[in-house]
Amino acid sequence: MFRLDKCCLVFELEIAICFFGFTGIVISATLFLAFVAVLFKTYMEWDPIEQMLDKDRIEREKHSFDPSLMQQHHLIIFLLFYILFFLYAIFASALLIRSAYTKNPRHVKPGIFLHGMLSFITLIIVFIHFNPASIVCAVFSFYVLIIIFSTYLKFKENNAIENVRFHCNPNFIPIDLQEKA
Repeated sequence: MFRLDKCCLVFELEIAICFFGFTGIVISATLFLAFVAVLFKTYMEWDPIEQMLDKDRIEREKHSFDPSLMQQHHLIIFLLFYILFFLYAIFASALLIRSAYTKNPRHVKPGIFLHGMLSFITLIIVFIHFNPASIVCAVFSFYVLIIIFSTYLKFKENNAIENVRFHCNPNFIPIDLQEKA
């Protein structure tokens, strides 16, 4: 008979995968909104009319780089990076959510790997673009990564990962019963 502890592990993994998948989207969305807030704050303080009236600044700009222009390029690059980061997080999260929804363990490993990279990228963002929101997101993403990875290891230890298909196919014989037969 299909053991109850394996059913519980299957259910636990599904909850963890769904939670982790949606958390990845929330993390990336929070980072993106934090960056947009910084972007708006920067542009609110930047006054192009005042720069046009500043004659000394125009003379200086003939012989040097324009810091405000460099800052604009820097912000545009970061904005594109955050958009790609957000799309990447949705893709990584979708793999995990799909594996839980279809009860197919095939997408769990790549999903965990992609979210590991997501956490690593988040940590890089903390050093590049240091703010409280990015610190909280990085810590939270690593915390959730540990939860999902430990759940997956426990799931694999109990030889239950192959038995996920039992929920979809009532005729599927679990591995422990196949060995006994």
